[in-house]
Amino acid sequence: MKRQLTKMLGISGVIVKSQKQLENTLILEIENNSKTALCPKCQKNSYRLHQNHYFLIKDIPWGEIEVLLRVNRRQFKCDNCSKPEA
Repeated sequence: MKRQLTKMLGISGVIVKSQKQLENTLILEIENNSKTALCPKCQKNSYRLHQNHYFLIKDIPWGEIEVLLRVNRRQFKCDNCSKPEA
């Protein structure tokens, strides 16, 4: 089901991790499928996760169902310059 929802969502590089339905609301937890992030300061790739930030975005409805995207904005720590990066 998650693979089908990821395909229906149609956002490149983003996967649906889980879904929850509450009455007429569908909450899709999504995150970037990349395991690295590029440091904005030194342009090196980092694999070291620093922290997660979750927030909700209201998407367009699917028929009568309200859709909310629970986005995991992961923040990485750069091993090269030690700067936290988004």
